Amino acid sequence: MKRFLFAALVAFHCASALAALAPVRDSATSGDGLTLALKHYDNPGRTPILMIHGLAQNDRTWDTQIADYSIARFLHARGYDVWIGLLRAAGTPGFRSDTPKGLHHWTVDDYAVLDIPALVEHVHLRTAQRPWLMG
Repeated sequence: MKRFLFAALVAFHCASALAALAPVRDSATSGDGLTLALKHYDNPGRTPILMIHGLAQNDRTWDTQIADYSIARFLHARGYDVWIGLLRAAGTPGFRSDTPKGLHHWTVDDYAVLDIPALVEHVHLRTAQRPWLMG
């Protein structure tokens, strides 16, 4: 019985800690001058992980509104410095990247050539470490 109560207390404490954690907004500049948003769960000096969403997705891919199901918060709780990079025209309120203007304003190639390198370099400059890349 004591083990069950201890396990329940630890689980409650961990869930509370995940729910209370608030990300910080940061931004990088793409190769063509757009502002790209980053959501950062700060863990200074620890190994940085840069998470990048897929096509037609956003930061909720890695950080759901239900804290217990957030991969970003899970990794942060295990000691990683977690960064979620938002590609052009993607994001959620408070964490949205710029959308280029014009009729044919961007292609998927722009993600690979202009956005991802800028996000990786930004995290590298902020942390002085090369980030692990998830995406």
